[in-house]
Amino acid sequence: MTLSHPLTPLEKIQIFLTTTILFSSRKQVTRTPSQIT
Repeated sequence: MTLSHPLTPLEKIQIFLTTTILFSSRKQVTRTPSQIT
């Protein structure tokens, strides 16, 4: 997938939030259940 136009600020925010949520969810999976509050 190639972008023919530069990312808009809104698109950058959406990408940032998506990657942050994915990263945090991966970290939670590696934790033990007792550490999840």
